[in-house]
Amino acid sequence: MIDTKKANNAYKVIIDSNIWISFFIGKSFYSLTKYIRNEQVAVITCNEQLQELTDAFLKPKLQKHIQTNQIAIFFAFLKGVSLIVPIAAIIPLCRDPKDDYLLALSIASKAHYLVTGDADLLDMKQICITKIIKYADFEIIMSHNPNAHFESAVGR
Repeated sequence: MIDTKKANNAYKVIIDSNIWISFFIGKSFYSLTKYIRNEQVAVITCNEQLQELTDAFLKPKLQKHIQTNQIAIFFAFLKGVSLIVPIAAIIPLCRDPKDDYLLALSIASKAHYLVTGDADLLDMKQICITKIIKYADFEIIMSHNPNAHFESAVGR
């Protein structure tokens, strides 16, 4: 797990499971790992997301694209770079109730961004201080602020 003091100086970002899975089965996530290594991004997750990812990787549709050892490596990576935030309560806020935990995580963590490809979430645009955006938009934000950390780009 990441150092919470370092996380305070980075954009707090929730990466939706659909994005993680896209990265995992072929889309490169070099830029995201670069932002993490450079301490520009602190990945936020929760036990609910870890369970969702576990369940997804067990589905036959994904099993044909991945090897078991790759899953273990991915989870070691994710747990190693993430701040795992507990969710006290999940309130129905989204058209798709399966996404409500991400909104609860956004509120609990005070994340700056929720990065997703899910239309139900994207249509909401924002929850509290968390902007809900596509990965392509996140890339644009990061490319315009290559050395930016949270306090210099988004007031506390």
